[in-house]
Amino acid sequence: MGVLPVNAEYIEKFLLLPKTTPKKLAEKLTYYGLETKIVECKNSLIQEIGIILNCSVKSISFPTINERKEKLVEVAINTSDCSEFYLGLIKNIEVKESPDANLVMLESGQPLHIFDYDTLPEKKMIIRSAYSGEKMNALYGQELALNSEDIVVSSRDKVISLAGIIGDQATALTPNTKNILIECATFNPTTIKKTTKHLNVSTAANITSPEDLLEELLRIYDYNKIVNALPDNFPTAIVNHKKEFLKQKRILKTYLTNQGWQEIITYSLISSEMRNEFNYSVSDDFFQLLMPKNEYHEYYRQTLIPSHLKTLKYNLSHGNKDLFFFEISSVYGSPQQQEELLALSGVGVLENIFSLWKIEKEISFTPPSLNYLSFPQSAEIFIGKERIGFFGRLHPQIAQKYQINEAVFIAQISLSRIIDYLNNFSTQISYQPVSNFPSSTKDLSFVFSENINYDKVIKLIREIAGNNLQEIKVFDVYQSAELERTEKKSVSFHLVFQSPIKTLESKEIEKILENIIERVEKVFAAKLRAYTVKFYQFIPSLILGIIGAILVVEIVLAVIVGVALNPLENPLN
Repeated sequence: MGVLPVNAEYIEKFLLLPKTTPKKLAEKLTYYGLETKIVECKNSLIQEIGIILNCSVKSISFPTINERKEKLVEVAINTSDCSEFYLGLIKNIEVKESPDANLVMLESGQPLHIFDYDTLPEKKMIIRSAYSGEKMNALYGQELALNSEDIVVSSRDKVISLAGIIGDQATALTPNTKNILIECATFNPTTIKKTTKHLNVSTAANITSPEDLLEELLRIYDYNKIVNALPDNFPTAIVNHKKEFLKQKRILKTYLTNQGWQEIITYSLISSEMRNEFNYSVSDDFFQLLMPKNEYHEYYRQTLIPSHLKTLKYNLSHGNKDLFFFEISSVYGSPQQQEELLALSGVGVLENIFSLWKIEKEISFTPPSLNYLSFPQSAEIFIGKERIGFFGRLHPQIAQKYQINEAVFIAQISLSRIIDYLNNFSTQISYQPVSNFPSSTKDLSFVFSENINYDKVIKLIREIAGNNLQEIKVFDVYQSAELERTEKKSVSFHLVFQSPIKTLESKEIEKILENIIERVEKVFAAKLRAYTVKFYQFIPSLILGIIGAILVVEIVLAVIVGVALNPLENPLN
């Protein structure tokens, strides 16, 4: 923005300068960084300049107005909320656009209102409180319902102006106006504020920037006609790997902390025994210290799990329960390869983490190949064809070795590989509004072979259900003694159906479920074990059934009692 020079005309108008000219002073003030725009906001600056230059302020002289003896309009003030009310008449004018009234207000601070003199109901004005329920048609077309706290200007008992706020259409200027009546009045600002608030009307100019003008144009055009769209330059790929990695790491830490997880920092060195037990490495080589402090700190770890187990053991032995730990740390394979890992003592939040990165549909699972995880309650995690981690229950033998007597669930994912995937992920992320229609939840339980891949089942169900399936997840895995003998297990899926355009009918959902059951049983040689609808969906039918049963019982009892009290006479007698 360029510098706006100080106006020499203002200096000459308001200051007496003994040893310099207004033009030279204006140039010097501008040179020293004073701008007209800033000076406007510093009301006391003129006083400071006057003191420095020993100048007095000129008295402001106003032109004399010759009073007319005849009264053009009679005025009666019947309210204490109006302290001054002046009128001036100008005849034989030519109507055209002019900012004069606004300029007078800006210079003097006194707003004006202009009436068409010839449209007044009578040549008498009364300033009074409005009648309760009284109405007026404002200049911009609104019909305003007034109350007794509003102040109005009326003529022949008709409102011609809402005092200090807006005029009535009946006395507004038109292209045919010839004579105008200028109102200059002082009203109680508190009353004006209350009226403006309760009528929700304001005439204050609020267009001060191009954005304000655009907002007004859009309001007139109708916001509902504007098509929602992302900007053309909306980023679809990550360009700064390191910056993006730190950003995602910070987001992840914040999310886990907000979910009640505690961050830990554990020791990076492990023993030879731990190296052999937890051989989940980025390479076949472990860094070995040439002079380890002791046998427990001999190798640099390539997984965070051993250190987590030591932390869990310490806390459990001290009576701490419900432990949710996470750690983000680097591990090293070859000198050229560094990998950042996330380890979790618990797996319930893993699905939400993938949702943060919008990659939940790219994730797949396979049975684990790690000997320290307990099958079938564990799986390895893939994004595309690349393994990025694992999750599941710690094998009971390993848990017992660490003197942990409770079931422990652990997870580890490679943040480095996920960020690399996001860097190469060029597909535009799509957005859709949240559905306004109700959802319906169903649970399906199937008996599968023991080595079933849940991920393949979920993908098949998604394919069959289509866009109406909003959510699907495994919520229970059960294996009884009988199922274990037949090398089978029961897996339960939680499904949420919801349409973005309508309320799904029961028969539509039933049809989808029939197709799902048929295909899953055929493709995976499975057997439907249970099909559950949430209990609350049956409550209306259950209540009606109970009421019906009670009514039937009451009718039967009434018949029995009636027969007992009034036995039938023998028709033969």
